Amino acid sequence: MDYSNVDHNQETHGHHQVASVRAYLLNFAGLMILLVLTVLVAYLDLGAIGKPLTLLIAVSKAALILLFFMHLRNSTGLVWVFGTMGFFFLIIMFIIAMGDYVARETIQGDQQLLGLITTLQAFIG
Repeated sequence: MDYSNVDHNQETHGHHQVASVRAYLLNFAGLMILLVLTVLVAYLDLGAIGKPLTLLIAVSKAALILLFFMHLRNSTGLVWVFGTMGFFFLIIMFIIAMGDYVARETIQGDQQLLGLITTLQAFIG
């Protein structure tokens, strides 16, 4: 095959938008702010809202990482499908782990189960 007329400086497989340094710095700043919020929530006694708030901050950090560092922000639909599938499988793994955690403490777990239910109710509504 003769590749002499191919322009190697042009990408022919699709359009990829390169993120600017400013976008990465803003993303870094956002992640650092969320890190500080996580530490503050860990040290403050917020009662039942503390753990759901920490989980919300963690999901926000994961979303920033998925969108910018894994380049999902400017990707095609198929890449979004696989990125979303990975995220949902992670949620399923957390649900299975929580089910196992609750089931192990069945003898003493009534109080812990009640606490988990109230935390979930506070988080949901």
